[in-house]
Amino acid sequence: MNVEDDTAPLSTKFRTRFAGRNTTYSTTDAFVKVFEGVGAEKRIARTVAFDEAQSASEHRVSPSITYRDDSRVDFELLKDPGTLGTMLADAESDGLQRELLLAGAGRLIARVHTAPAEPSMSVEDVRNERLTSFGSISLSRWIDASAGELECWRLFHHDTSLVNAVDNFRLAISREKTRSPIHADLRLDQVVFSEGRLWIVDFEEYRYGWPGLDLGSFVGSILHEAVLRAVSSIDTEHDSVLGAHEEIVGTMVDALRTAAPDAKQFLTAYEESGGYRVDRVDLGRCVGWFIIGRTIARSMLAAQLSAIDKALAGIGRQALIDPESASELFGNVR
Repeated sequence: MNVEDDTAPLSTKFRTRFAGRNTTYSTTDAFVKVFEGVGAEKRIARTVAFDEAQSASEHRVSPSITYRDDSRVDFELLKDPGTLGTMLADAESDGLQRELLLAGAGRLIARVHTAPAEPSMSVEDVRNERLTSFGSISLSRWIDASAGELECWRLFHHDTSLVNAVDNFRLAISREKTRSPIHADLRLDQVVFSEGRLWIVDFEEYRYGWPGLDLGSFVGSILHEAVLRAVSSIDTEHDSVLGAHEEIVGTMVDALRTAAPDAKQFLTAYEESGGYRVDRVDLGRCVGWFIIGRTIARSMLAAQLSAIDKALAGIGRQALIDPESASELFGNVR
């Protein structure tokens, strides 16, 4: 939606708004983010900290900040940007193009992880509400939840094996010794392509943490997006529930196998660029948690949990409970 702000300078009058937890829009010469909601001050501080950290590097990985105040940050405007997810979908039949994109993403993320940590950098674990209290939800969360989200939590909370696996995952993260600068909210849509090069955006959660979280989220995003693209073409008209279930599961399994080389390509480029070697079983757990998190996020906007989301949750559950089986998808990364 285009809007006009008569109080703004001429160069910033015409704006295109975007969806998200913050108010974001593009002007004729900048991408503007107005930080809102819980933790806005911290998220601004992290965003600025990353920009200051990368300013000393010859190779920037994210658009530069051009202006900031207590609630707003302006970034240099990228020309005709497209997310990596969109680029991969468009290049589905072009193996070489996919390899170049994924290898480029691996090199960029390795550059983030291997950058020197600033002395003042926040040393924080990535512990969101879902991970620290997975076995229950607060009364306020229950009151605000959609019917789809409540159905999602009902399934999870009655699954003792999954709740225990999430608890074990949380403990494993807290004991992990390897720490580096990390993005901490990495997905395919946080990597964008513009004028022949890739950029990583949205460093609101930037901190000093375990790099395996970034790798697991990114690999999880590759697999998750591939599955969603594949199931979007399924004919939902079936004579039986069993028939629909079998088609969904079969399509998802095929999509995971097809996307596995993409995950391997990304991880290979990441490691060859000096990135950390993360145990493949730990990586499997991270992938599982990412997919569970995506299922919860999708349920928050739904009146009920779809058969596709239930099947996706099953993939995440399997990866958390039996991470060795998930690790087979992306090879011997140890």
